[in-house]
Amino acid sequence: MQIRRSEVTVFSRLDFGDDSGTSTVEYALLFIVAAALTGILLAIVNSSAVSDALSALIERALSP
Repeated sequence: MQIRRSEVTVFSRLDFGDDSGTSTVEYALLFIVAAALTGILLAIVNSSAVSDALSALIERALSP
């Protein structure tokens, strides 16, 4: 596939505007993903199987 010269000039003339605020959007997306992962981990840890396993592990560790 060859790119024609006219296509290159069209793409080089595109102006997507100011880049200010892009880092703010990236931080917002990172915060949303972190909150989602926290919710998933919290749901897993609060499940009965994990809770029972952790309780058994703690009881074994504390028993003489």
